[in-house]
Amino acid sequence: MTHTRRAPLALLIDDAAAPRIVRSHLREVPPLGSPVVKRIYGDWTTPNFKGWKLSLRDFAIHPIQQLAQTLGRNATDGAMTIDTMHMFHTVRFSGFCIVSSDHYFSRHADPKEHDGT
Repeated sequence: MTHTRRAPLALLIDDAAAPRIVRSHLREVPPLGSPVVKRIYGDWTTPNFKGWKLSLRDFAIHPIQQLAQTLGRNATDGAMTIDTMHMFHTVRFSGFCIVSSDHYFSRHADPKEHDGT
């Protein structure tokens, strides 16, 4: 039996995403590769993350604790961006899947933004 190695991907989920959307988003990932890293960033001390418990277990998503240090600032976005850059420079991934409702991450999805055209 021949095994084909699928492209390794990092799946990073912002705290603004709802647990009900995870299943549909994870269905879009396999044609792109295999998510070998799955993380969600947020302040897990707050009650709004209660609904994530089953999704974390069912989809093997690793929660990353990020305390909200400053009111009105999204510390999770900063932590997710820094982790992405660290993984980009130290681990060989074929791509990154970012689940976020924040519009400013969309620029990272457009390859033309990076090649100057």
